[in-house]
Amino acid sequence: MTRNVYFMVGPKVGHWGSAFLRAHQVKDLVALPLARRNVSASVTTNWQEPRNAVVILNKTAIHDYGLRLVETLRAKGNVVALDPVDAKIGPDRLGLADAVISCSREQTETLRADAPGLEVHFVPHHVDLRITPEPAQAETFSCGYFGAPDNGLHVQRIPGELLTVVSASDAKNDDWMRRLAHHNCHYLIRNARHWDGYKPFTKGYIAAAKDAVVIVSAKDREAQLHLGPLYPYVYDVTTLEQAIESIEDVKASFGSSRWATARDIMQDVKYVAGHDRVAAGFVNVILRLGARIGF
Repeated sequence: MTRNVYFMVGPKVGHWGSAFLRAHQVKDLVALPLARRNVSASVTTNWQEPRNAVVILNKTAIHDYGLRLVETLRAKGNVVALDPVDAKIGPDRLGLADAVISCSREQTETLRADAPGLEVHFVPHHVDLRITPEPAQAETFSCGYFGAPDNGLHVQRIPGELLTVVSASDAKNDDWMRRLAHHNCHYLIRNARHWDGYKPFTKGYIAAAKDAVVIVSAKDREAQLHLGPLYPYVYDVTTLEQAIESIEDVKASFGSSRWATARDIMQDVKYVAGHDRVAAGFVNVILRLGARIGF
């Protein structure tokens, strides 16, 4: 008998990148290993479809349907996990579901401390499957910022000879991915916004996939949890001048022992977010939850 897991996305905002990556692409990652266990994986917007199944509510489904849907799904014999990504949801509301799948180490750490009764599984955010594994060029220093320009601290004011800004905010547009090959350093310092939730280290994973180093903020707890205390390119950046100085410092160390240390640490990050590791993490959670309904 085939059993089912549904990645549920929102009908209104299902075009968001979080649905494309954390539902459609994750479904592709887990489809084969689950099929070997007679579990069928699919993506749906139809909340009436799942019965006696594992349902993973994507950030977009939570946005469109609200958490009242959890009770409705559970009444149909489903086991429900929330995958909120960076949505700001308190532990009391997260506790409405059977489990939470977190792609942020900071969120995982915080929830386990503040809500010890909540079942929380850390599964890293994978690197977009369209990004090729070839490493970035290693001949000359080149720093890039990949993302929505408004989200990067001072990125539009940093001189172009120090930082290339590549817009990467449209999930359907993959032009920016081809430019990753040119940049062996990624600037990751963000503008802090009041609506920010727990941001996964996705940009760091992308840099690691290309064997690039990263420039991170000393205030970025997620980065610290991934990179550890020995990572050399951590800066206290508030002003434009400090942002420029951070890039200049990394540039001056290109090819040095500091650069080598950073690259070694990024290899550990690359391993953490590898496609096989992410797939195994999701499969493990799905099978654990499915065991409650006879998987």
